[in-house]
Amino acid sequence: MRFIGNLSDREEDHGMKMEKLERTAAEAQLTELSGWVLNDAGSSISKTFKFANFVEAFGFMTQAALA
Repeated sequence: MRFIGNLSDREEDHGMKMEKLERTAAEAQLTELSGWVLNDAGSSISKTFKFANFVEAFGFMTQAALA
């Protein structure tokens, strides 16, 4: 299961404009997040989650959806 976060410039629902981080700044921030990696283009981050079975994976997905 893979979740992708986009670092591109865009306006959020709260009206604040997000600015794209330079690659070195994004990499520095990612050192604080276990398991997250920046893609080759520097445009998104991802983390791979592994589960023992479908029930665990579906439970995780359900909790994330309700958060």
